[in-house]
Amino acid sequence: MELSIIIVNWESDIQLTRCLSSIEQNSLDRSYEVHIIDNNSQSIDFGSIVSEFREVDEFNFYRSSNNIGAAVINEIQERIEGEYVLFLGPDVVILPQSLQKLCRHLDQNNSVGGVTAKLLNPDLSAQMYYYRFWNLPMVFFTQTIIGEQLDSRLLSNRMRKYYYGKEIDVGEATTLDQPPAACLLVRNELLGSDYIIDPKFEFYFNDVDVCKRIYDSGYRIDICPSAEVIHKKSSSFTKRQSVWSQYTMKADLVEYFRKHHQRQSYIIEAMIIADLLFRILVIPLHKIIIEKDIQQTKIAAKNNIKILREYLQERLQ
Repeated sequence: MELSIIIVNWESDIQLTRCLSSIEQNSLDRSYEVHIIDNNSQSIDFGSIVSEFREVDEFNFYRSSNNIGAAVINEIQERIEGEYVLFLGPDVVILPQSLQKLCRHLDQNNSVGGVTAKLLNPDLSAQMYYYRFWNLPMVFFTQTIIGEQLDSRLLSNRMRKYYYGKEIDVGEATTLDQPPAACLLVRNELLGSDYIIDPKFEFYFNDVDVCKRIYDSGYRIDICPSAEVIHKKSSSFTKRQSVWSQYTMKADLVEYFRKHHQRQSYIIEAMIIADLLFRILVIPLHKIIIEKDIQQTKIAAKNNIKILREYLQERLQ
């Protein structure tokens, strides 16, 4: 088997159908298989999607009894036989010939361990979703209110633009740090035998971890701009509760640093807690005195208290 495509779905039906149709219509010159795993969706009829594509021999459908995020891929690891593995979001439509171009890029570049397509918004404009690898300055300038304000007021958002890859020319073939798993083709041999997705990451940073593992193995990750996909960014993420997503993101951020930058993880954790306390104790006073927006200030403070409480409870377990 030359190519395995993996799609983890949660509460997406119309978009998943479009995604699968685009795969079917992308005629490939190599053997392939598609594994579609539904993460216990409750509001869609996954069975009807299975029925619609039941005659496509390459498509394999699974349904998990629990939503464990991308780590559900590990449950079918032994069935993934492709030399190349494509992580694909259910909210992605693959444009003609793009699968071929991604595979050929790995065929022709032995030093490349992963390659992504040019991501497009639904209006076909370029979607800038190619972050740098996370480090201490990136966390400070993008995840703390003090860092965000310093960057905004003194640096014209230069740090945010840099770390979020806003100035990358996606029209040219170039090397990237961590493209998202919305569309990421990797060499299967680099994923390891213990797991494909590290189960320590509950929801976030699992794709960042995959990219870091590729670089740690001595390979690089490229973008192939001639391969294009349409991506409705974070369609599943928006269905998650805001408080849950914020504290989970912070917990997974710390977990990422524990795995790849262990000594810095204590600084990251202290930075997160200090930032939440600042948002709870200082920002509300400013907003009430200066902006006199009492109602919204109460809501924001309550949410930050919930985030801090949930975060601390999880860390103490």
